[in-house]
Amino acid sequence: MPTLATAPRVRSIDPTSYLPLARFSCGGDSDYEREVDELVGKLHAGDVRCVVLRAAEDPNTDSLIGVCGVSRRPLGYAADAAYIAVIGISSRWRGYRLLDGGRLGQFLLGDALDQIKAIWGGPPMPTVWAVIAPENRASHDTFAYWGFACLGGRGGYDVRYRPSGIGLSAS
Repeated sequence: MPTLATAPRVRSIDPTSYLPLARFSCGGDSDYEREVDELVGKLHAGDVRCVVLRAAEDPNTDSLIGVCGVSRRPLGYAADAAYIAVIGISSRWRGYRLLDGGRLGQFLLGDALDQIKAIWGGPPMPTVWAVIAPENRASHDTFAYWGFACLGGRGGYDVRYRPSGIGLSAS
C-alpha cells in the first residue's frame, strides 16, 4: 500500500465555501459510497449542516484527502449525543496509509473524537454514534478500532455506538 509522504493537515472548514467538496468523490460504485458522495454534495450546497466538518489535506499539494463531519443527534437516553454524520476518503487517496501504517479513516475519526471532546466540553466524552451500511467493512473496522460497538440494524444500517465517558484512546 502507498504511504503518505507527510502527515495530513486537518482543519475545520465551511463546506459551502470549500471548493474541493464540489468535486469530492470516494470513487466507489456501491450504494453507500454514492450516499457519501451525495451527502458531501449536500454539505457543499448548504442543504445539510454539521457542528463541525473537518478536512484532511495533503500539505504538499493541498489536495483533499478526506472529510469527517459531526452533528448533534440524540440516541436513546443520550439527548445530546455526537453523531458522525459523514466520513469519506477521496478516491485519489483510497488505499494510502499514514507514515506509521495507520489508516486514513482511523485518523479522521480520531480527529473527530478530539473535536467532539472540545465542543462538548469533555471530559467526559459524550455518547458518540454513527450508522453504517452492513456491507461497508472498512467503516466497520474504523469504528471498531476506536471502540464503537455494533448495535445491529436501524433502517437498513448498523448502528455503531460509543457510550459516554470513554476516553480518546483506540481499542
